[in-house]
Amino acid sequence: MQFCCLADVTITSPSFVDMQMFDFWVHGKTVSQACSILAQSPSVEEFRMTNDMLAAHVRDHFAQFTLLEMGLRHPDSFMQDCAYHQLTPETRKQLIHMYYSLDESFLRELVGRRLSNKSRREIADIAEKCELQLRSCKRQFDNLSCVARRTEDLPGRLIDNIKNCFLLPERLAECYAAVIFITSNSTY
Repeated sequence: MQFCCLADVTITSPSFVDMQMFDFWVHGKTVSQACSILAQSPSVEEFRMTNDMLAAHVRDHFAQFTLLEMGLRHPDSFMQDCAYHQLTPETRKQLIHMYYSLDESFLRELVGRRLSNKSRREIADIAEKCELQLRSCKRQFDNLSCVARRTEDLPGRLIDNIKNCFLLPERLAECYAAVIFITSNSTY
């Protein structure tokens, strides 16, 4: 009796991050949506990638990003943890900035709402109204809630606390501070 086993094996060593693929993942694209976009790329034709090969490629990247997500939720550790030292400091900073990015249309819909469980349950409606992916809206909402919780009792300026705790650039920290201020002081 002869056995034949067919398996896909992925060995990940996150020393290289495809930023376009990470952008797809951060914005909540599905594997099939990312494949549809990438299928139009000249490199897919050049390397003679089949649809299955392209889908496996995207799934591998998305799996890598899911593994990196735990670190991204704690940017200070992500920058210092030796588990991520295969990534350059510049790459880690770029990943943090992209992971904590915010969509203006989503933020406009949050005005007048608190960062509460009730608001989180309404995210599907907000995502549909803003024409954004649900996963992206959930990530943004969870990031806003996390930043608000971790900085609410810290002494000093909110913007400085956000920059120090989450290693965000000035403009993004200002945006987070403004949204947190508005949602925390909402009377609706």
